[in-house]
Amino acid sequence: MWADDTSSLLKIVGQVFANALENKTTRQALQESEERLRTVFETFPDPVTIIQIEDGRCVDVNSAFTRVTGWNSEEVIGTTAGISLGCIHPPDCSPQ
Repeated sequence: MWADDTSSLLKIVGQVFANALENKTTRQALQESEERLRTVFETFPDPVTIIQIEDGRCVDVNSAFTRVTGWNSEEVIGTTAGISLGCIHPPDCSPQ
């Protein structure tokens, strides 16, 4: 029916389309998961900050954080949490 070369080419094209569809599905699932997490983060009633472990810099704060502290996100994001925001556990904030 099909020549071997044509059959092999059709299999490769089919695999490319299957992979593309799988990638699209995976990206869509990831986007939906990120949106759910963002919604939980923003609507959580308690103040939440996201801090980078590597350098202690604030990456994000939720709306409860800004409401409770009076700081807006622009004032906080990018700062080092222990120094700029005050320490809950002072030993955690000592220079390394």
